[in-house]
Amino acid sequence: MDKIMVQQDREFRVAVMVQDEEDNELHEVAHIHELSPYTMMLVSLGLCTGVVLHTYAQHHDIELELAEMAITYHRDEHNGHGSDKGNDEWIEENLRLEGTLSAKEIERLERVAHHCSIRKMLESGIEVHSD
Repeated sequence: MDKIMVQQDREFRVAVMVQDEEDNELHEVAHIHELSPYTMMLVSLGLCTGVVLHTYAQHHDIELELAEMAITYHRDEHNGHGSDKGNDEWIEENLRLEGTLSAKEIERLERVAHHCSIRKMLESGIEVHSD
């Protein structure tokens, strides 16, 4: 399991935290080498979601102050035989919004968060071709 948290404010300032596997605590990322390939993917999803949310909020006069995305990558390895052999992988995303927001605005922003291009690629899958 890999876990990150991305916080982005209305000025597009970002804080990224990653879970320390030894004590399960989140700590702020100071250098990219602190991220694994999986946590880099999760950070990309969180950053994209934050940009989409704040851009939408600013264009629609929604008072979104902070968007916080806690994102966890899960992998369940099966050691069985037949159709159970393989891996189940999924990403869990929890969104927290701060600001002077009505219930309707929160609902709208939660829907808008799903329009992040990184999320769309992950959900649909994408082929990578190398020369």
